Amino acid sequence: MKKIITMTAVFAFSVVLFSLNASADGPGHPQDKILRPGVHMLLVGPYGGLNINMHSGYFAVYEGDILCCEFDEGDGIGPVFGVKGFVPIAGEFYLTPRIAYESRDGEFDAMPIVLPIRGIDNQIEMATFENTLDASLSALAIDVLGAYVLVPSVGLYVAAGPSLSLLMSPEYTKTETITAPPNVDYQSGTNTQVLFEGDLELTESIVFDLRFGLGAMIQVSDGIFVNPEVLYSLGLTNISTENDWKANAIQPTIGVMFAL
Repeated sequence: MKKIITMTAVFAFSVVLFSLNASADGPGHPQDKILRPGVHMLLVGPYGGLNINMHSGYFAVYEGDILCCEFDEGDGIGPVFGVKGFVPIAGEFYLTPRIAYESRDGEFDAMPIVLPIRGIDNQIEMATFENTLDASLSALAIDVLGAYVLVPSVGLYVAAGPSLSLLMSPEYTKTETITAPPNVDYQSGTNTQVLFEGDLELTESIVFDLRFGLGAMIQVSDGIFVNPEVLYSLGLTNISTENDWKANAIQPTIGVMFAL
């Protein structure tokens, strides 16, 4: 996960460098139309990338009345794709609404459990069990961000605003693995087995986030722009209906925008 975050930081830095190089190496329009003040262009187009999810807070999963497992940290990676627009408001300020499918998946590890078992020669041994939960969370995200152009000649901007997400089809799989002693397996012949799987019923239907980041609008031909962007999504409300489980995310994306 640290490597992924580092790569995302490099991506954000590359957005700045690429936009600057595009301006330096481009054809040199005196009045470039890359989010220029005074040039009112409505831009619309598709975008896609990754959601790098960072889950935090405590939550517990029950199978009926049985406590299945307790978790407090997790991470995961999934796709994001959607459509967004840039609507000129005044001067260097733009409104950028967007709607997208986002993966909020996460993998969580619980504290290992040590229990006595009968091992070789029917002797009592202590076995270590590790529990992993894979949560599959999809969301329909609706954002309304404001974008302010810092460097109009290269289309470099900062953006921030609220996001509303509708959580869809939450599911989970809980897996148990015997990690010690060695050569101890379940009756299936492996040291791993799925204990529970099904719908993750403890999730809210709607969650709210605050998003902020930077991007660039780089003209590649008349009326067509490449739009690299990196946003940080800060979870404002809990995912769980019962506990304080929240999710933050880093979202690097690339879009293709068309002037209308």
